[in-house]
Amino acid sequence: MSPLRADIQSNILKIRTEMKNSPIKYEYLEEMVAHQISTKQHTGPNTSTQALLWLNRALSVMSTFLRKLVSSDSATKYDTGASFVLAYDEMLAKHHNWMVQRLFKIGLKMVPLYSAFKQNMIDKRCWEAAQQSGDPDWEDQIEKKMIGHAREYCGHMASVASQIRQMYKTHNIDP
Repeated sequence: MSPLRADIQSNILKIRTEMKNSPIKYEYLEEMVAHQISTKQHTGPNTSTQALLWLNRALSVMSTFLRKLVSSDSATKYDTGASFVLAYDEMLAKHHNWMVQRLFKIGLKMVPLYSAFKQNMIDKRCWEAAQQSGDPDWEDQIEKKMIGHAREYCGHMASVASQIRQMYKTHNIDP
């Protein structure tokens, strides 16, 4: 997941740099996008408008992945690889050419198994405290907590991503 993380961080840096260094002090991301559109500075790979578009796509993939991974009605519940493939196909593949799609599918083979993913998602101190609690169901309890946090994140992220997608559709940027 390192390439995805690097891409997300790069897009965040572009947006933060624009927000910080622009002579116009934007209070909201929408103001930045509207200004860049009005001045026709919104196209190209190095614009913060494009960075926000790709950041939103990446975060939508992550949110969809988590939802598919932990939802009780998901056909790919607890299957990290299958959940990520479905999330990628649903949210991002249409924006990539065939070569990038192939590379992405190859990279998906490195997605950790659910057990490793779960352990990485839970804070080490929380994991150790639960383990030492003496509760025979400590692992189930901590997994339920992680799933609850994942579901909460998915709900909030889906709402934010939807608002950003709507803004781009309003400006006729994201097909």
